[in-house]
Amino acid sequence: MNRKVLALLVLFVLTAGSLVQACGASTDSKYTGATYEHNKKFENADVINGIDVSQYQNEIDWNKVKDDGVEFAVIRVGGRGYSEMGRMYFDDYYKKNIEGAKKAGIDVGVYYFSQAKTEAEAVEEAEHCLSLLGDYEIDMPVYMDYEHASDLLNPGRIKNLTKEQRTKNVMAFCERIKESGYEAGFYSNLLFLRNSVDGKTIGEKYHVWAAQYNNKCSYENDYGIWQYSSKGKVNGINGIVDCNFQYKLDISGFDVQLSFLSSVYDGEEKKPEVTISDLKENVDFTLEYKNNINAGEARVAITGKGLYKGRKEIPFDIEAADIKDRNVTLSYSEIEYDGNAKEPEVSVEGLALGRDFNVTYSDNVRVGTAAVTITGTGNYKGVIITNFVIKDTKTGAEALFKDSNKVRIYGSDRYETAINAAEALKISLGRNKFDSVIIACGDDYADALSGSYLASVKKAPVLLVNRYNELRVKNYIEGNLENDGTIYILGGEGAVSKGFEDSFLEYKTIRLGGSTRFETNIAILEEAGVKGKDLLVCSAFDYADSLSSSSAGRPILLIDENLNDIQEAYLKGAAGDSSLEKCYLIGGEGAVSKTAEQEFKGIFKSVERLGGQNRFETSLAIANEFFDRESKVVTLAYGYDYPDGLTGGAVAESVNSPVLLVSEKNIYYAKKYVRSISADRVVVMGGHILVPDEQVYEIMNHTL
Repeated sequence: MNRKVLALLVLFVLTAGSLVQACGASTDSKYTGATYEHNKKFENADVINGIDVSQYQNEIDWNKVKDDGVEFAVIRVGGRGYSEMGRMYFDDYYKKNIEGAKKAGIDVGVYYFSQAKTEAEAVEEAEHCLSLLGDYEIDMPVYMDYEHASDLLNPGRIKNLTKEQRTKNVMAFCERIKESGYEAGFYSNLLFLRNSVDGKTIGEKYHVWAAQYNNKCSYENDYGIWQYSSKGKVNGINGIVDCNFQYKLDISGFDVQLSFLSSVYDGEEKKPEVTISDLKENVDFTLEYKNNINAGEARVAITGKGLYKGRKEIPFDIEAADIKDRNVTLSYSEIEYDGNAKEPEVSVEGLALGRDFNVTYSDNVRVGTAAVTITGTGNYKGVIITNFVIKDTKTGAEALFKDSNKVRIYGSDRYETAINAAEALKISLGRNKFDSVIIACGDDYADALSGSYLASVKKAPVLLVNRYNELRVKNYIEGNLENDGTIYILGGEGAVSKGFEDSFLEYKTIRLGGSTRFETNIAILEEAGVKGKDLLVCSAFDYADSLSSSSAGRPILLIDENLNDIQEAYLKGAAGDSSLEKCYLIGGEGAVSKTAEQEFKGIFKSVERLGGQNRFETSLAIANEFFDRESKVVTLAYGYDYPDGLTGGAVAESVNSPVLLVSEKNIYYAKKYVRSISADRVVVMGGHILVPDEQVYEIMNHTL
């Protein structure tokens, strides 16, 4: 722990006597030479020796530490300073300590020294802690170390907070840690646990590690580790070190009650509630249910956790049921004809395909009414017959708009918006699954907009990902990509992680990336192929013009003030074999410089600039140049931010629509284009806040 808290801990020792708990067995500590009495509730527990360390211990010989009987170590990874500025820092030795302890066979937990004044700061600290922890696997919880400073000249950041606010800060930190998949815990001294936070409430949800430098711990609420000294001597460590006892009680000796011992089979998991005295699930024990779906004997296995060890199994019965009254749902009731056999997924209320029922299909290729026959098996009997309709095929705008003339594509964040855009693209392409998908980092726009032409070539959606959304995107891909499909990953491993790429073992993955956005852009163009296409040149450092160009179905080159060597070599090679003859410079000279224009004129036979006095007029120029005025469809995207419109280019192209940029104060150019082609259908990228319905109606001349 931080050495500034020493004075508080001394006070903590002196004041503890008035609340001493009943004591059980004692332990002679070889590290301090003293004898320590344990709380009576731990009289049948295993007592495990451990330490906690930080950079103050300097270099540690962890093999010697292990040989000296230490079985666990809690290692500081970082913290926040006492000053009002509250700068966060990392512990200089945390990586060495984690790796050394793990290699020596010592169980590892970590702690983060907190001075959070608000819940937001507590979450910020938790995020910092998680980023430092990275991919390290640990055996024990991530603890929040929360204490007052003892320096009279620097009383710390949390002295004047209310007890309620400090408790909220602890909960916010621990909950963020828990959400990340780690066990969460809280460390402090006795006085702080009793007076500065609601220790009882914290202990009901998270692991508690209590510090009291005394021969007994008098903390009355739940705790699983007792830090009993800061002056231990352990082989392998120069100087003194904090020493701890961890307690493990055997859960097999406790009386267990189930909320029911018999239930009727309905295809759902049966999970009777488990009551064990004053113990709490997921804090003191975990549950595992076995054979708890099918008729027969099921079991619940109770495994000790935290303060508890051991395992106990309790049986309960599941009786058989009947299929006849079950509700049946098909994944679709209508589908468009494409010459392939149609087999909608079948859900039978509470049942599982292959285990509880089998399915056969008939008349399921040609236009007309198809039949699904559901036959009970295993735990069920009986037959259910239901139908679905195969319709004439529609694609493009007809399919997307159906009986409406407005489609809004949005989600709770840019990642959900991208998934919903992919769903819209499936409809407009008349596909159930994609042959390819394109993945780009959602924290920047360059790679995703570079990939809009690749999306056009591959008839693929652009999906966005970052480290917090990988599972959501992975699940979508696995449900919507053909088994022999290809995943294109745009950018290096700093943009889209190697771990995410490696999670797709069953698919072909192709990473298109470089050390810069320019190299990634060239890799994308080389993969997509540009033969016979006009080139669109956009600024690499503003998204607006690329966003407007994303539905044009043409390769996009991102540039800086002028061409770099790699770009020049690529373009001269492409132009030299007549693959490229014309390029468009998108935007004014502030976007694509006059210098760059002269460079392009030295390579291409024809160079034309498409731009306007602002991004909105530029989007109009792009629409007028590249889009069929007979399509009567426009796509609107917010012009001052990129997330909502980032993945809409593929959808817009699939319905032969330009992407027109709008804002709260600038809808003039969008209105002008709508009137010029008498547009009567609109795709809106993003939610109602940035592009409200009232604005859409005005742009569309109140035709919706």
